[in-house]
Parts: sequence; structure tokens; C-alpha cells
Amino acid sequence: MKTLIVSILGRLMVPNIQFIKEKRTKDADFLFISDPELEEEDLRQCIKSTFGIDKNELSPIVVDEYDARALEDELKKRKFEQYDKILVNVSEGTIVTANVTVDFFKDYIADIYYIPDTISYMVRIFPKRRQGKVDIKNKINMTEYVTSHGLEMRGGRLSGISMDYIQKMLVLYLAYDNERWWTLSRLRPYRGKKRCYRIDKFPQLDVFLREIEFPLVDQNREYINREEIGFLTGDWFEEYVYHIIKDEFNLSGDNIKTGITLSKDGVINEFDVVFFYNGVLYTIECKTSIKDKEKNIITNTIYKVKALQNNLGHYSDSNIFTLSSRAQGEIRPEHVERGEVFNIDVYCREDILNCQDIPKMLKIKKV
Repeated sequence: MKTLIVSILGRLMVPNIQFIKEKRTKDADFLFISDPELEEEDLRQCIKSTFGIDKNELSPIVVDEYDARALEDELKKRKFEQYDKILVNVSEGTIVTANVTVDFFKDYIADIYYIPDTISYMVRIFPKRRQGKVDIKNKINMTEYVTSHGLEMRGGRLSGISMDYIQKMLVLYLAYDNERWWTLSRLRPYRGKKRCYRIDKFPQLDVFLREIEFPLVDQNREYINREEIGFLTGDWFEEYVYHIIKDEFNLSGDNIKTGITLSKDGVINEFDVVFFYNGVLYTIECKTSIKDKEKNIITNTIYKVKALQNNLGHYSDSNIFTLSSRAQGEIRPEHVERGEVFNIDVYCREDILNCQDIPKMLKIKKV
């Protein structure tokens, strides 16, 4: 049985990539309906690369998105009689494009679908006798989402340290004063540098690591490696947020990562925690403190978020989690207000520790 999958392209890519993943078969052909602006942005090529469908693509139809006559003429030039099944996705594009496409493929008794932005289900709108909601069995994952927008994702490695110890780190961080943590602050300039260092290079480090019962890889406790330095100087908080988000939303490892980079056209941005849920990409910057360099942290986050939104061509949800305290004056109203201007929510120590409903705090409708 020969199948044709028809997709109307638009800047909101999620419905199209979800439809292709759900409906593609080994021998299916693909027809994309696009417009000149979208072709310049190379969106079609990104989708093709994500799913490896170059060999099965028919020559695309590229017309002005409001020119009904041009689209109809181009469709009439094609021969579709060879296909036993035609599946059409009209979730994107203009009303003009969608109407012409629906009217044309009705004559071929095609199955015509619409997918909402949340990609929680599909709606079959034709044939009428089979109209209604259709479950999606093969949801797209975060890698497919970002690569279909031309982004490259790298990283995402966890330390392997248990959540029990990570929770202990949180308790210790909140219990100890800044002077007690000063020992670890001496490690910060060495993040991401040499593979390992002798512990006796850092005054009082051995005593402090024993006090907090840190599980060093080196059983002789003479060396500390690069990953352990990263964990102790802040990655532990990223992993704490990673685990609570992963558990709360029941996410697979394919849909949540920590410590990743997203790059496109030579521009590389690092994100602490990134997860994909209901068709939306969420980013969380995790900072144990923003009180010393709050302007840099807020500004850098805004820069990364704007770059990500521009690449996605659609809204992504961004947040900052910090253990700085509002009650102690470490978080000031201007921090929150500046973030809100750029759709970035700032959550402080009190928000995180007192939270009883993470989806509600993050304004996410859980399904």
C-alpha cells in the first residue's frame, strides 16, 4: 500500500513533526506545501534532516500563502492516483492554504487531520463519518523537537550521585553559613579545567569534604576530579531541580537534560535544565545565589532565552531557580520585574522550598 503524507508548513513546527513521526511508514512519500519566506528559512530541510526523508520527498509546492488560485493550480498539476492512502495535516499555514488543501484532497478521500499545539491528541476532520479525536501513540521527543528547528543539542550528563545525597546537599547548603561554604568557593575557578587536582592544593578542603561525607571517586581521598568540582560548585542544585521535575512530570530521559548546549549558526548557549512537555520547551537556570552578580545572571539568561525563542520561531518557557532568599532581601523586586519583561519567571528559596504544586508554580497544565 503506497502512502502520501501532506504537510502544510508554518513557523510553529510541533504539529508537523508530530504528525510525520506518528504517520510515517517505511515507504511513505512526503509532499510539503510551503511559501517563499519559509523556504528562505530552510525549515523544510530541518524537518527532512530530523526524520531522514530526503529520498521520499516529492517536489515541494511553494506559493504565496494567501494565493488560493496558485495553490490550487499547483495541486492540479500533480498525479495522486498512485496512492492508496493520503494523510493530510492542516494544522499550520493560513486559513486560505488550509481551505484549498482540504477541498482538494477531499476528492481523494484523504484522511485530513488537525493537531493542537499541545500535541496531546489529533483531530480527524475528514472523512465526516470518522471525525473525532485520535490518540497519539508515538510522541516526539526533545531531540527531535530541537533538531527540527535546526538546533544542535550536546551534553546532558549526570554525575551519578544519588538523589538522597543531593537532597542532603540542599539541607547542608541551607544550614551552613557563607563562611562554611567559602572552602568550596575556592574550587570555582577550576571548573571545567584539568582532569583532576590534588585535594591538598586547597586549604581545608579535605576536612570539609569529610564533614559533608562527600563520596569521592578516589578511595584514597587524595584527588578530586573535574566532575566532582562541578558538582560541588553548583551542579548539585541543577541535578536536584532535574530530579524533581523529571519525577513530577514523569518524563523519560529523552525529554529532560541537564547541562546541555544548544547551538545554531555558530551561536552556542548553555542551559542548566531543559525539558520538553506538551509541545513546549522549558528551560530552567539554576543558581544557588544571584545576590553577588544578579545583573550578569539575569542579563545572560535573557540573552540565551531570546536567542532560543528566535531559533524556535515560537514561545519557549524560561525560568530561574535560585536559593537566594526574598525574606532576607537577597532577591529584590527589580530582579523579578526585569525577568517578567522578557517572560522569565524568577523563583527564590521560599518559592522552591514551600512549593506543594510544581506544575501550578510553573504554570504548566499537567496531563
